[in-house]
Amino acid sequence: MNSRARFSVMSVALVHYHLRPGGVTRVIERQSEALTSAGIVHVILSGTRQDGSGKLPVQVVPALDYDSPQEPHETGENPLHEQLVRAAAVALGTEPDCWHLHNPTLGKNSQFPDLIAGLAARQTPLILQLHDFAEDGRPENYRGLRLHEKLYPLAPQIRYLTINSRDLFLLRSAGVPPLQSSLLPNAVIAPPTSGSETHSGPDSALALYPVRGIRRKNLGEFCLLSGVATGDASFALALPPQNTRWTSIYERWADTARKLGLPVRMGVIGRLSPHSGTDCSFPNWLGCSTHLITTSIAEGFGLTFLEAAALEKPLLGRDLPEITSDFKGCDSTLRLLYN
Repeated sequence: MNSRARFSVMSVALVHYHLRPGGVTRVIERQSEALTSAGIVHVILSGTRQDGSGKLPVQVVPALDYDSPQEPHETGENPLHEQLVRAAAVALGTEPDCWHLHNPTLGKNSQFPDLIAGLAARQTPLILQLHDFAEDGRPENYRGLRLHEKLYPLAPQIRYLTINSRDLFLLRSAGVPPLQSSLLPNAVIAPPTSGSETHSGPDSALALYPVRGIRRKNLGEFCLLSGVATGDASFALALPPQNTRWTSIYERWADTARKLGLPVRMGVIGRLSPHSGTDCSFPNWLGCSTHLITTSIAEGFGLTFLEAAALEKPLLGRDLPEITSDFKGCDSTLRLLYN
């Protein structure tokens, strides 16, 4: 078979824990679109079905999803990598020419260390795309990984991808060869908006924090900024956390905001409307907002920084220089941020 014929039948398996709404899911959607445009046959192997509308080529493998805190996945006669090989063969007709795993070293699934080792042993090209690290502020995840010596395997057919320069530097400093590691920033497209800015006066403003209220999003500082804002300003957080581990922290700050009478609405998407006569969808909240805001203390990529630029909306809040140093040409968006 000549090289041209081989490329014409190339196939790829994209693998992730889930397809719930979030940054990694958006990356997978963009990658699927790119592969389709290039004529490359592919399948997405996920622990969950796709949320919302869309026609992604998804094959569900339930064992891929996150472990529950009480019931980690058990290893046994049916290794996860064998389940994936079978699922990919059902979708593609054969084992894929390339495996592309998203966040495989995050420690969210107790079978992933063996999955990485199993796929590496097959000597098929393997891409490990690292959006976040268990070693970076996630001690409860890292605790289950620290004894696995083959979590970051090295071989000619294995390539590591990072989404920011900081992480690429850390990987290479830890011994991953430059020829086996690359920077692949996320594709950023301005999210769709609807609605109009129907504010009551020239001093009114609506600052939207377009994230889930997990711990590292730093809701205390978000509330603080709402408390020192002047004029007729209001603040909104898009969504509550999905992980029950962060629910009590989220509810504490929501209760604090209510008790102090702060101009803050929490978890607004699908529940509250920005203005009377408008819907409570995310596009409508984006369309009605005058500013975006971020008080996060840690990010893998920092999508909010770039979405603000794409939407041409001012961005308020905390700068993360180790992330924003990658964003050339966004000075006008970032100049309102503080360290």
